[in-house]
Amino acid sequence: INAEYMGYTEKKMTESQEVDKTNSAGGEDWKKYRFLVLALAIGGGLGPNVALSVVTPIMKELNAQYDITVTEYTILISMCSLPNIFFPTLAGLLADRFGRRYVFLFSLFTLLLGTSLAWISSLFSNYYILLVACFFLSTGAQCYIVVIGALEALWFKNKETAIAIGIDSAVSYLAVAVVFWLMPALAKSTGSVTLPFLLTVIITGVSILCGFILAGYDKMAIASEESTSATPPIGCETIKRLGYGFVLLIAAYAGRSLGYSLFEFTSSGYFQDRFGFTSEEAGKIISIPYLCFFILTPVTGYLIYKIGKKPLILSISALLSLVCMTWLGLLPDEKSSFCLIPYSLYSAINVFFAAALWPSLVYAVPEEVLCVGYGVITCLINLLITLFTVISGVIHDNTTPYSKGYGWTQVFVVFWITVAVAFSVLVVKYDLDRTGILHKPEKQIQEEKDKAEKDKLLKQHNISKKILS
Repeated sequence: INAEYMGYTEKKMTESQEVDKTNSAGGEDWKKYRFLVLALAIGGGLGPNVALSVVTPIMKELNAQYDITVTEYTILISMCSLPNIFFPTLAGLLADRFGRRYVFLFSLFTLLLGTSLAWISSLFSNYYILLVACFFLSTGAQCYIVVIGALEALWFKNKETAIAIGIDSAVSYLAVAVVFWLMPALAKSTGSVTLPFLLTVIITGVSILCGFILAGYDKMAIASEESTSATPPIGCETIKRLGYGFVLLIAAYAGRSLGYSLFEFTSSGYFQDRFGFTSEEAGKIISIPYLCFFILTPVTGYLIYKIGKKPLILSISALLSLVCMTWLGLLPDEKSSFCLIPYSLYSAINVFFAAALWPSLVYAVPEEVLCVGYGVITCLINLLITLFTVISGVIHDNTTPYSKGYGWTQVFVVFWITVAVAFSVLVVKYDLDRTGILHKPEKQIQEEKDKAEKDKLLKQHNISKKILS
């Protein structure tokens, strides 16, 4: 029996060596298609990213055509967040349980329904149809982003995770930047928001085509996962397995996301009212964050891949964001290009925060509940955005005209960035007090994992050999 067991351990050690050779040559066989999968995921993500951002740059035109106030506009934005309090976590649970491809294809078709309704609402200038449209397009877009984020993390885990997420983010933000440049011009030239909404429907159709091709390739990864991991049950125990490190990361992300989103949603009106820019000029200005993400995300992704230090980067970038947003708020209310300096720095610094956060989640959450983790973080962020976006609009409409009505809303933004700073520091302490895995480069993590597996097999082999002798 022990001779057979020793033969078994020798066989496992041989397999381990073959895996090492395979990994050095490019990873598991199915992972050789990972960059093609990344390209398809990016193509599928164009529709969700455009749909989620199309309303922001045409804020003034939308308010005029639908005859709504800033508070009603923020209710519209909140409707984009409301369904995502529940559905992304459900999407993550269903994706982990039944397979990702069914969930992201359903998400894209839900997105198509939402964008089509938005286009129809523009034909009749009907605010209530637009509210319903925002519900569906947001549900589809966010559920897709949740599942695709987990898909990319699994295809690139222990490889170029940060680089892959960086490339995806860069292209996504470039698409949003183009939206911010193009949509105000289209709305102004036609005197209506109909053409921007119609263009969003067409782009969503292209995303569905990419989604169908992607579903075919993802079957290989799913087959491999089924042979190596058990399917988690759907229930509270699954949520509990996410861990304390995940709680700290999600709190830091919540602070940063609220600070970023609350400012972004009204940024077009902010630069027009406070600094006297035109609608087209404001659209170009608020595209700066997305251009920064496009240019810097691959660079920051590669940097984090090589040096690690993700919690430290989170803390420093959150602190610098706080400095830049405070600087922008203290500027006088007059037309001046000087406001672009703190805003551009703020935009560039946020790239580092995002680039450090998402790869951290891959190692902070157990692999078998990774989709659930992405779903929970999306739900919580949307719950907070739903609540505080409306509060921000009420603050704007009902406070003294300090900084053209944007002064106290900006104080609100600064508060949330301060929350991000506090929890980012706690992430640093938490990781250093335990394994320190988030501070390590991905290559080192993989080498340590391989060494631990080899040591385990060698120990089993030596015990069997000892018994035999």
